[in-house]
Amino acid sequence: MLRKPLTVAAVFALFLALFGAPAQALPAKPLFQLPLPCGQTWVLFSYASHNPADRKIDMQSLSGTTTGTNVLASLGGTVHEWFDPGGLEIDHGNGWFTVYLHMRTRSVSPGTRVAQGQKIGEVGNVGTTEPHLHYELLYDSNGNGDGENGEIVTAAFNGVEYPMGASGQNSYNVTSRNCGGAAGSPQTVGYYNSGDATFHLSNTNASGNSTYAFGFGPANVAITPVAGDWDGNGRDGVGYYDSRDATFHLSNDLASGSSDYAFGFGPVNSAIRPVVGDWDGNGKDSVGYWDGRDGTFHLSNNLTSGSSNYAFSFGPPTVAVRPVAGDWNGDGKDGIGYYDTRDATFHLANALTSGSSNYAFGFGPVSTAVEPVIGDFDGNGTTTIGYHDTRDATFHLSNTLTSGNSDLAFGYGPTGTAIKGVFGDWNG
Repeated sequence: MLRKPLTVAAVFALFLALFGAPAQALPAKPLFQLPLPCGQTWVLFSYASHNPADRKIDMQSLSGTTTGTNVLASLGGTVHEWFDPGGLEIDHGNGWFTVYLHMRTRSVSPGTRVAQGQKIGEVGNVGTTEPHLHYELLYDSNGNGDGENGEIVTAAFNGVEYPMGASGQNSYNVTSRNCGGAAGSPQTVGYYNSGDATFHLSNTNASGNSTYAFGFGPANVAITPVAGDWDGNGRDGVGYYDSRDATFHLSNDLASGSSDYAFGFGPVNSAIRPVVGDWDGNGKDSVGYWDGRDGTFHLSNNLTSGSSNYAFSFGPPTVAVRPVAGDWNGDGKDGIGYYDTRDATFHLANALTSGSSNYAFGFGPVSTAVEPVIGDFDGNGTTTIGYHDTRDATFHLSNTLTSGNSDLAFGYGPTGTAIKGVFGDWNG
């Protein structure tokens, strides 16, 4: 917490910095987002006595009333502590902290896990005369497990840095891209029946009737269902990949009708399998494919035909592998991985590059009738895994990336390999 007196270690670190010790290079910043609702535009400003004026930021709305606007976590993490006036600090892991001040209400308590985009409070004027949100980004350079006043760094939102100037003279009008789903909005179960081309989706992870049921696309075993937030509105839509012509057909709505996006991507081959994810952290999902012939991922940031933004090898070249994608570490960007049907193991990576897995573990039985499923099942902002057993139409879900028992297990839908599981935040 940045309001406490400097420790001896911190004073020593400051002394070294003032008298010429080599500066510690910051690691790459995670993809923080403006801590305010998606699509709203706010002015960012500072002033000369804002110590340090070039890094502390105040924010006021250009899209409506400042007071009472929801304050959102700019990245997933854990609430580290509360402090006055109307403030809290979030620990995002790997040394990164953010501070939010002057809130009239605080919606989360210390120790609470929050997701990027989750409401943490409301803008107010606690401890100040003019309603605004005060924001700081900190990096724990002394490694004491806290973000302190001497560790404030230049804030960045959606990959863009905002230096406020030596005397706080700079200002910026910034539109929020904090468009992800909030914690407390878990991704829930659904299935696609290739026999009649129907989606059946539920707003709960439990047995019972479908909340949505509709036809979309052709009835054919060459069709693979997909789900994602194509337009960044915080709710997932559906779609399908047709392996006969390597085309994606995606809809923003949970209803029958025409596609909102239809395009070809990648080669036509039975070894090609589609993947969906938010590769660049912009709050919108896009597509890609995994080629079982050479074990390569090819991912695009756009919902159009064209070349890949990312292409790399990961995993063995075999049709026994099923590609998966998800935000394994809660940083706002999806990584990739694969499920090996030969030994029922998951191999997951946070980065979109070749290399070793960050997580590798077994989960579930070995059977070609078992398919992997992924989702944020508890709404905490991180993606985990599970499996769908088509032999008895049961889903088995885990809230951790480890071997062990299921956290949730329930039946949903009919049996048979024509049934493909899908997960999404259907109601936002």
